[in-house]
Amino acid sequence: MSTAEPGIAKTEQFPHLSRAPITEAVLEVRARAEAPWEEGQLREALALRLTEYPRILNRRRMQQEMRINPAKAEHVVSDLGWTGLEFQTSNGKQVARFDRNAFSFARLRPYQRWQKFEAEALRLWGVHVAIAEPTEVQRIGLRFINQIRLPAGRIDLDDYLVGGPHQPKTLAMNSHGFFHQDMLGVPGTEFRCNVIRTVQAPESPGLGPTLVLDIDVFTVNSAVPNEAHLRERLADMRYLKNTLFFGSITPKTKEFLL
Repeated sequence: MSTAEPGIAKTEQFPHLSRAPITEAVLEVRARAEAPWEEGQLREALALRLTEYPRILNRRRMQQEMRINPAKAEHVVSDLGWTGLEFQTSNGKQVARFDRNAFSFARLRPYQRWQKFEAEALRLWGVHVAIAEPTEVQRIGLRFINQIRLPAGRIDLDDYLVGGPHQPKTLAMNSHGFFHQDMLGVPGTEFRCNVIRTVQAPESPGLGPTLVLDIDVFTVNSAVPNEAHLRERLADMRYLKNTLFFGSITPKTKEFLL
């Protein structure tokens, strides 16, 4: 089990975006339950604590594989059994998942301020700890998916995205899509980052394409499952997430999100 590492030096200030493009924000904590994990008892215990999450769904682990033989290719789906429960608010905007090996909390669009997201995530994590009684956290992940609608018509991605794609200058080509993935490490820390930048085609005529920034910041060291440690890591991870987001967009993009 690792000892705590120094936090990130948070030297940069980030603006509040009144039109934040976040479509989904997710905190996931991977920690194996040490307490008995039985569906009926779990449902009853969580339902008493999560009255504001009335929609309850079973979660099962599924495995897909393609079996190829001389006669045909066969797609096989195997049910590996029940793993936990998913709780949703009545409007489906907040989702809490309690699995045998992990907890997660997701907030869908419209995203609220970080303080509300963090407070609810930590509250629900406390519920998970009380019921699952984990002794070790294997991974903490903070993922933000952003979708920015760009203007219709022919555009230059360099106006909106830092380090966008470029077509060969010797051939006249039109871009029909873009996908780029970076896997980054933060020197001297336990943090890693996975950043996906892509452009989705317009949903219908008259609309512009959608720029997607999918940013996942996570830890690679094990830790004790206490709120103080998680709160410290979330502060660092939020800073890294913001650094990656604002470092990926141009001033022009930032202006129409303010």
